Amino acid sequence: MPDLSFLTDDARALEALLRILPMFAKALVILVAGFMLARLLARLARQTAERIGLSVLLDRTGLSEGLDRAQITRQPAEILASVVRRLVQFGAVMYSLDILGISLARDLLSAVFGFLPALISATVALVAGAMVAQFAGQVVQAGAASAGIDLHAQLRRLVRTLLMMITLIFAIRQLGAETAILESTFVNLLSLSIAGMALAFGLGARDVAADLLAGHYARLRFEPGDRITVDGVTGSLDGIGPLNAQISDAEGRVILPNRRLTGSAVRVHPG
Repeated sequence: MPDLSFLTDDARALEALLRILPMFAKALVILVAGFMLARLLARLARQTAERIGLSVLLDRTGLSEGLDRAQITRQPAEILASVVRRLVQFGAVMYSLDILGISLARDLLSAVFGFLPALISATVALVAGAMVAQFAGQVVQAGAASAGIDLHAQLRRLVRTLLMMITLIFAIRQLGAETAILESTFVNLLSLSIAGMALAFGLGARDVAADLLAGHYARLRFEPGDRITVDGVTGSLDGIGPLNAQISDAEGRVILPNRRLTGSAVRVHPG
């Protein structure tokens, strides 16, 4: 009797092939449709970003400076479109593999898209925090400049840096990462910054207080119009302000700190 087992094997192979073909066709359709959808959504994302002025928004938040330092020359709208396209393409590939019965693709797809909400929350928090930090820094700089503080630009950068560090910690926490070490480092840096500002203010305030007190006593000793010599400068005393005294000589005006009038030898010439 002839051996017909090979016919059974061929039938099984054909049956397996016929069972796989619909799955393969479905996976191929999903893959092609996913890539087409990725291009469509990327174009829509770019147009939306350009319409709302994403570049202007990043300029206001200061994030565009970071892109420039990283030597990223692409426009923010193009970057957003590329991210959207890659995500949709990745989802299409993973879903196609899942249709073919590859369980690893299903687990990876679930992990990635399960992480997306946290990533979106962290991104929104980072952008919003950058906007707040930029605005707060500008407010502090404007207030310090109007108060006559010379270090107003440094204060703006300090406030912006501190707020950005807080925002970064919050964004990392949104991603589910441990931030205890980062928070401890931030607290130490904040303490050092406050101590440095207090020391600088204390040293600066010491000279200001000395000039204020010296001005009070100098006004009791000298009169406007007195011809005096102080620290090698001879001229007519125009007046004594809260912090400085003004002396006019043949070459022009000389502005001296008030403490020079009380801490140095002053010669008053006869009128």
